[in-house]
Amino acid sequence: PVIIVSAGIGNVIEEFLKLEGDFYSNIKIISNFIVFENGEFKEIAGEIIHALNKNIVRLDEDSKHNLENRKNILLLGDGFADLKMISDKAKENAITVGFLDEKIEENLELYNKGFDIVLTNLSSFDDVNSILKIY
Repeated sequence: PVIIVSAGIGNVIEEFLKLEGDFYSNIKIISNFIVFENGEFKEIAGEIIHALNKNIVRLDEDSKHNLENRKNILLLGDGFADLKMISDKAKENAITVGFLDEKIEENLELYNKGFDIVLTNLSSFDDVNSILKIY
């Protein structure tokens, strides 16, 4: 299973994946989904997800079931707070990758302490794929 937790707009993430031909049944997007009515913004569905509450998002029962026997985690984050999306116990079986693209010199030491791998300067997922081949 792939779970995408984003403080962005879920509609955009889903549409991007569909346009790229990469939206599969094993993907669950937990994000801010915009509800439209007659082509106009009506509301944001559910609780608003932001950078500081990603660690308390509630998974639906289907997602929980899909994850219950999984032990390994690949966490990709572009903010230091993203490390809080998994428990300390879960980090034992996780590879954490941090994308650091702003204030690199100021934050590099912090990211290196928190993430297993830190990618800078707008690294691509090709870099992530290369890392995964090593593991």
